[in-house]
Amino acid sequence: MNAITALTTGLQKYARFKGRATAPEFWWLVIALVAIEAVIFTVFERSGLFQVAVMEVAGFQISLLFAATCAALAIPFLSVSWRRLHDFGWGGWWVLLWVAIVTYFLRILMLVFVDINLCIEAGGRKCIAEIGWGYGFTPAISLLVFVVGFGFIMSRPSAPAANAYGPPISGEK
Repeated sequence: MNAITALTTGLQKYARFKGRATAPEFWWLVIALVAIEAVIFTVFERSGLFQVAVMEVAGFQISLLFAATCAALAIPFLSVSWRRLHDFGWGGWWVLLWVAIVTYFLRILMLVFVDINLCIEAGGRKCIAEIGWGYGFTPAISLLVFVVGFGFIMSRPSAPAANAYGPPISGEK
């Protein structure tokens, strides 16, 4: 399956949670979603364009445009992840556990960054030492482990035979 076919297949199944998804379909859709978010963040957030409605999340200013695109692009990510887990016989619910854990560690890291910024603004010279390495280092490493682990899981080969989620996808190598 080439990149264009994988991407179009993933986009056609935008919110479909039944069936199976191949590894190329998953990875090309994830790359496209990350690229879209990077462009939106860079162009709109950093340039100040479309800062019509801004909300504060854990001390960070985020436009509603960026938040809305994150929410909209979460659906195809969850869908393709769900179907990818089905492809090698796992239940799709595992992706929700992964999302919950990653969200938890991201929230902790956001709080750490707010504390460090407040410490620096207050004139603290050794803010990292005052706050403590474990406070930010542990969630950062944990987040990295979960993201890399999710990548390894999603890179597993497809089940060659039919499983509870359907027959193997034709044309996959």
